[in-house]
Amino acid sequence: MKMFRTAFCASCLLLFMQAVQASSTVLEVRSPSGNQDFTLEQLEALPQHTITTLTPYTDNVETFEGPFLSDVLSAAGAQGTELRLVALNDYEIVVPLSGLQGFDPVVSVKKNGVHMSVRNKGPIWLMLPISEHPELDKLEFHRLLIWQLKLIELK
Repeated sequence: MKMFRTAFCASCLLLFMQAVQASSTVLEVRSPSGNQDFTLEQLEALPQHTITTLTPYTDNVETFEGPFLSDVLSAAGAQGTELRLVALNDYEIVVPLSGLQGFDPVVSVKKNGVHMSVRNKGPIWLMLPISEHPELDKLEFHRLLIWQLKLIELK
């Protein structure tokens, strides 16, 4: 009976932690037109798309799933021409938004069908379709594959 109680309590704690994670902010979008915080649940409520690709940071072809970056920016009402991306470790890059047109980056929340933990480059990993567009297989685009993405800012 004691083992059952321990397992039950552990299951309840796990469900509680998942609920808290789903309702916590995982991504902030800022722009001159306003700011918007997104939970994992809100990102998953946007139309979902997949990119199956090999990256310089993975050993195998992986499938990434999440909304298009353009859908996230639109949902936030964000406008601007310059994109600043910041990771949890404060790695950041600034690029013209026009440089990503035609490539449909995905703000991925899942890799191979599973949510990504911070330990596994999550919860958000910006992904480009490198295998589909070989012209993206360059350092200038590799820098945009930001894992543990926490902030998108448009200027």
